[in-house]
Amino acid sequence: MEVEDILAELEAYDKKEAQAASHAPGRHDGSPGALQEALHKVRNGAATLDLSHWSIRLGAAGCEALADCLARPQLQLTTLLLRCCDINGRGATAIADSLKKNESVTKLDLNSNQIGDAGATAIADMLQTNVKLRWLDIEGNGIGANGGTALADALRINRGLVSLHASENSIADAGAANLARALQVNNKLEILWLDSNNISLKSGEALVAALKSNSTLKTVHLATPRPGSKLLT
Repeated sequence: MEVEDILAELEAYDKKEAQAASHAPGRHDGSPGALQEALHKVRNGAATLDLSHWSIRLGAAGCEALADCLARPQLQLTTLLLRCCDINGRGATAIADSLKKNESVTKLDLNSNQIGDAGATAIADMLQTNVKLRWLDIEGNGIGANGGTALADALRINRGLVSLHASENSIADAGAANLARALQVNNKLEILWLDSNNISLKSGEALVAALKSNSTLKTVHLATPRPGSKLLT
């Protein structure tokens, strides 16, 4: 689907709701025209694009328009911030697919978008070939063990990512076990956030043991269990 077609779909948004939201403090103008203007800035050489907190006004459809733009050659965009944009798995998949072709983006923030296992798996697939992305935030996205395992498989291969923020998901012990094995062979990642992932003490200890053979990781956040808790929260 072409960018113009998707932008036309955005015209169908509830104008009254968009207008009310656009006047909320600290939020962007949510009109389709504002999104179109943002895409023009990217095409014209913008290095940073921050669409965080657009929520209803960006969503999966807006992500598909953005993804079409990202897949184009010779962009100068390095930082893409899409925190709290309600993009879900469909939007995350569109962004991930575009980053298989994009060679400029080094920082991607998808914090709090409910991308789930489907979105995490799409991102993991992208990470197997993308060596440009250095910083990734997928915190608070409803990612389970399957998504965690897919990310672990990607980290075995990826040689670009330096910082991964994956806190407040639900990768649990199965995902943590796979991550532990991946970290034994990954020699690029330096910062890892995994707190609040329903990881048991046993699996947490396995992760710590894996780190002993990893000389690259400098900062790891697993958090300290609350008194009486058997989970790394």
